Amino acid sequence: MKQKIDINDFLNLIYWVKTFFSFEGKKFNHESLLQQAESYQLKNTSLDIEIHHIDDLMIDGYAVYNKLHLAKSSVNDMFNTIELPLQSKDLLLKEILMYEKVYEDLMENCKFEDPEIRGIQKGMATEKMNHCVEIEDYENAAKYRDLIKAY
Repeated sequence: MKQKIDINDFLNLIYWVKTFFSFEGKKFNHESLLQQAESYQLKNTSLDIEIHHIDDLMIDGYAVYNKLHLAKSSVNDMFNTIELPLQSKDLLLKEILMYEKVYEDLMENCKFEDPEIRGIQKGMATEKMNHCVEIEDYENAAKYRDLIKAY
């Protein structure tokens, strides 16, 4: 399991969470973590999750992950309706996919303490395992089965 996270990936994740909280009028409770991460970026240092507790951020990040996952399927309709440039659509999809990739990587490769985030990890791994079984990709299904056991 990972103990250190690429600082740029982590900042991508935390900025998305902060942006969604701002749009929704919610209080962002991770300001000190954001400031520490930004200082690490200046030094090009990884974030050590043994030192920095990110479980609560990951719980908040899951809500963003779900919303982006749902929004991703509506992006084409949105851009067709309001006639925005295609470059904007491509950039938006690229950013959504990057967030999803970073979030999924952390969920699959980090060990968390909070029971709520561990439950989310198990649920995500179970969904992926079931999908792999459906498409008869048993090697990856076994990988997710082992991850579920590790959580």
